Amino acid sequence: MRAIFALPLVALVAACQVTKDKDNNQVSVAYDQNTADKSAAAVVTTAQNVAADIGNDVKRESGKVKAKLDEQDAKTAAPAQTNAN
Repeated sequence: MRAIFALPLVALVAACQVTKDKDNNQVSVAYDQNTADKSAAAVVTTAQNVAADIGNDVKRESGKVKAKLDEQDAKTAAPAQTNAN
């Protein structure tokens, strides 16, 4: 889950191009705005997909919990009705 917080940094790093000039012992860094925009869009899409998956999991699991509670309620209510008869 903590990896989601690092995703913006991944987009930034993806937009950087680092080149080394061994002859002059220099390093240059170029930043490409188009690549950054595309990477950021990909990060947003991934985050939306993760959020949707989490939401779907919560809905599915809450349905299971509700079914168990309904089952338990039916079990506890049934003996009380038979005792009243």
